[in-house]
Amino acid sequence: MPARGSQQAIVQARSWRAGEADRSLPEGCLFRLGSLRFAHPQHCGEVIRLPGSNHIMTVGGDSIRIFDRASGSLLSLLQLRADVTARALSPDGRALAFSPKQEGGHLWSIDAGRFRRFGSTDGAIQSLAFSPDGALLAAGTYQGAVDIFTLPSLERIDGFRACEHPVDSLAFSPDSRRLAASATLVIPVPDGSQASIAIWDVAASKRIHDLQFAGEWFDIFFSPDGRYLSDRVYSYEAIDTHSGEMVVNPHGAPERNPSLDELRQDPDADPIDRMALSPDGRHLATAGGLWTLESQQFTPFPDPVRGIAGLAFQGTRLLRVRSDGLVDVFDPPSGTERRQAVELGTGTLAAVFSSAGDLMAAAGERGEHPPVRVFRVADWNELCRFRVGQGRGQLPCFSGDGRRLVVADQLGVVEEWDIEGGRRISRAKTGFPGLPRCLALCSDEKTAALGVWDCPKILLWDRAARSERGWLVTQDTCPLSLAFHTIGRKLAAGCRDWTVRFFDLDSGEELRRLKGHTGAVTSLVFSNDGSRLYSGSRDSTVLAWDAQGV
Repeated sequence: MPARGSQQAIVQARSWRAGEADRSLPEGCLFRLGSLRFAHPQHCGEVIRLPGSNHIMTVGGDSIRIFDRASGSLLSLLQLRADVTARALSPDGRALAFSPKQEGGHLWSIDAGRFRRFGSTDGAIQSLAFSPDGALLAAGTYQGAVDIFTLPSLERIDGFRACEHPVDSLAFSPDSRRLAASATLVIPVPDGSQASIAIWDVAASKRIHDLQFAGEWFDIFFSPDGRYLSDRVYSYEAIDTHSGEMVVNPHGAPERNPSLDELRQDPDADPIDRMALSPDGRHLATAGGLWTLESQQFTPFPDPVRGIAGLAFQGTRLLRVRSDGLVDVFDPPSGTERRQAVELGTGTLAAVFSSAGDLMAAAGERGEHPPVRVFRVADWNELCRFRVGQGRGQLPCFSGDGRRLVVADQLGVVEEWDIEGGRRISRAKTGFPGLPRCLALCSDEKTAALGVWDCPKILLWDRAARSERGWLVTQDTCPLSLAFHTIGRKLAAGCRDWTVRFFDLDSGEELRRLKGHTGAVTSLVFSNDGSRLYSGSRDSTVLAWDAQGV
């Protein structure tokens, strides 16, 4: 429960044992395959190492979280009513000062789970900093003021006007005797932005310098000897605090904290960029191994690799196409059989299979105009090859009967080819250029859906009319994976903003939005009866969703 005096800003404060929080499921989710690592659902503005422990703190959006560094498991959650605009960790790592947007300051005693409020005399808080000796806390406001509080009492003992703009950053000198405040006025003119820097003598309660320079100083720090003040982005230059002159920084920037993406980079983790569901619905394959869905047990492949161009089941066998052009064959029950089937050539961008698994189309990215090649899986003989449009980045997709292939390229060209005759049936320009990211055909064989990189739309293509039949808008994100519902005219889109969205093809309306991943959703597959949707994400997990009634 929130502490007294913090109810308006804090929604909840919870703690778990390692791994306990990972078992909770989002609404509509049936189960999770894989373990969450550093699950922070909003944009993470800062990652902080907690001194003296194997813990990591993440701050971003409207939450603050603490994780076990080794496992990535969530240990503590502080859920707020508004986004965090300022935060600072005490030198001993036992207290966090933070301020939600348009709120006062809060001091969180992490071990004890207690909260205390403190306020500024002049506006909402924009920046915070602890002194290195842990005895002082400074708060900069939107109105350009700086307040100094003594710890642990949180009594305000000093303050000064730093500038006329929001105080973006604060930093104490290593001896805790001086405090620097920076504010940047972004000016879209040839001379660029202007940074104002004020340096305050804390012990004597007087101003040392008022300085202005061209540039942007949003994250300032003192050198280890306390003489120079610099910014982490522009660390090649510094202010000599003795003379007030700008000089070349003799020290450089301090070591930065890792990003959340860097923390999630587990060499054994599978980013789930590709998935395949066995015909009997009992197994789900990813690049790294095989999930038995009934028991939720994972069997890793003998040689898990990154860079997978395609996955498909052919009966009980699993075919895995690597980006280096090699095809591996596995026996799903054991996951141990492996043999090289064919060499496609390096730089294979995408490999897709017919619904029966008897044909494979491979698109390469090397060369100015690489061909799309079609193989018969039984003997790996090449049946035909053809070139699409004039662009690179071709993305193929088989028709339901496996007799035709629809291919899109980065110039917005969509072509349809007859595989048996090796001839082009149709060619049209969509007016939707961009590197194709996902392509899917509806079960009625009439509609194709196409998503391209960095575009917040999905093109619906009428195959018979060879023309656009509409758009589905994903608003402020772009689709990375597409899958048509096996029953009815519904489309699922996995998006870069970690969501899965369901659309009605006829009305274009978004029917439902699923939230639960903590990374981009890069692969989707429906069960044969349409009752479940499996979504794979860069967070290395698969979520099984209830898709009935969509």
